[in-house]
Amino acid sequence: MAYQAGEFIQLRGRRWLIEEVRDNSTVGPILKLSCLEDDAQGEQLEIAVKSEITPELISDSWRRLGLNDFAAVR
Repeated sequence: MAYQAGEFIQLRGRRWLIEEVRDNSTVGPILKLSCLEDDAQGEQLEIAVKSEITPELISDSWRRLGLNDFAAVR
């Protein structure tokens, strides 16, 4: 999976902004992250993606939910 700066990732129970991506042939991509959660906003974290249990990119499809009106109740 290719990670890019500016994307959002769910990791360790929090949402993070990917600020920087560095390739490392030994451990895979290294991500520099900034936390988006209110109680830790701006907290920095640097991780080796392969060492994390369930990193999940937050895709654009989830952002579109709720933009349209809901269906009428029958």
